[in-house]
Amino acid sequence: MRTTIDQLYPDIWLQVFEYFNALELCFSLMHITKQADDVLFNINHRFRLRELVLDTHVRILPEELLLNHVISLELHQNSHLDNIQQCLELRSLKLIGHPQWIISILRKISQVNSKLEQLSLVVPGIGLLHNLFASIAPLLSLRRLEIYGDQLEERIKNGTSFLTQTKIERFILHSCSPMSWNDLSSMLPVASTAIDYEEQISATVATICADEILVSPLRLFWPNEFDERMHTIDTIAQQYLKQASRSVQHLIPLSSLADGNCLFNSVVSLVPDSGVSAVELRVRTIIELVKNRTYYDNQFSNVVGPFNEAIQRTCNNYSFSELYEVVALGNALRCEVQSVYPYIDYRVEMNIMNAVYKPLDISALNNGRLIIFWTNSEDEVTTK
Repeated sequence: MRTTIDQLYPDIWLQVFEYFNALELCFSLMHITKQADDVLFNINHRFRLRELVLDTHVRILPEELLLNHVISLELHQNSHLDNIQQCLELRSLKLIGHPQWIISILRKISQVNSKLEQLSLVVPGIGLLHNLFASIAPLLSLRRLEIYGDQLEERIKNGTSFLTQTKIERFILHSCSPMSWNDLSSMLPVASTAIDYEEQISATVATICADEILVSPLRLFWPNEFDERMHTIDTIAQQYLKQASRSVQHLIPLSSLADGNCLFNSVVSLVPDSGVSAVELRVRTIIELVKNRTYYDNQFSNVVGPFNEAIQRTCNNYSFSELYEVVALGNALRCEVQSVYPYIDYRVEMNIMNAVYKPLDISALNNGRLIIFWTNSEDEVTTK
């Protein structure tokens, strides 16, 4: 009887005989039936082939291989599969190669396949990220997307807005290269748009924290005096300050960029020579919120609002900040933070807006105090 066993290479037989007695193996092989060949060769056309790997070492595909029965495929660039369009039943696809090649494959797949649910891309660089996303968007059945890159050459920015137009429930982006705070801040909005955004944000934060050098503690030194060479007085805020507690009316409010990142810009305005950016401060604040979620949820949710909505919002650059972010920023900077709110339309429950919050890390109590004043870029009359 001729079976598929006789097609094994000699080196495989050597490994087989390391584990099995030759006589026992011979007796077992005598009972191999034609049905075994049917399974191995899909002769009955009913069996699906999983985890097929086609790399550069596979030069000739078996004639018996039915591509429309392959449901899981790993395909390498320069492999010898020219008719990817025949893979009509693919549920899972992993592509390893350069972006342009991957884009060409995805375009072919999107024309014929309506069942692909999981896609993994391994690329030596992600320089054409927006083009890559554009080729993925037509895959309407896709639910999970993973991108692994040696380099993160392009800041994602608005490119990932395509996710809102798809049914992708899980998106993972890995990069082995050092990433900047701008790169990291671009990952968080993507996570915040997922259906399970809380889980995705936590996973993204875990990925960020894996870079221990980048997220090492940040120490800033607060100036004790106003320096006209680097500080600018906010004249509008001075008017609001007159309606705040008398204990702070001697302070000088500094002007900062009012672009939605006001909280973080105010710190940059205070220490402009520190090299810290508003983007870095936002990301560090998000990391702190995720790490100590229970504390912030218990302390402020009853007054400020649901924590999950706050963390989803703050993942987006230029989004406004609330008390969650103010206190978390103080913890991220390992210093006391004093929240100062003017007595305008004031209510008793707003007392938490006028308070000093000490860092959770008690060893950081000597790192000074950051004072945040809640104000507006327009005067009170115009605002009302």
